[in-house]
Amino acid sequence: MVAPPWPWKVGWCSLCDQGWLQIRRTSITNKLTVVCAECETQYDTPEDALQVKNAGAYDVSVDGVTSDPEDQEVELAGWVPFVK
Repeated sequence: MVAPPWPWKVGWCSLCDQGWLQIRRTSITNKLTVVCAECETQYDTPEDALQVKNAGAYDVSVDGVTSDPEDQEVELAGWVPFVK
């Protein structure tokens, strides 16, 4: 079985209606964040992403590139219940 292209998706982006909201890890700040795969809107938590609260534009100069987080990181953050 092939892994899904968006293993940490939490929902569909309500702002652009074109991409998955994904849990990602930033390379510079090394924190978990939620980012739309299409419009790159960024949220601090899955709750904010699903309620479209505190949205910001992803800034690669601040956060660096993103990567898939490790399973443990998502578990420790308590974000597993948001994963679809």
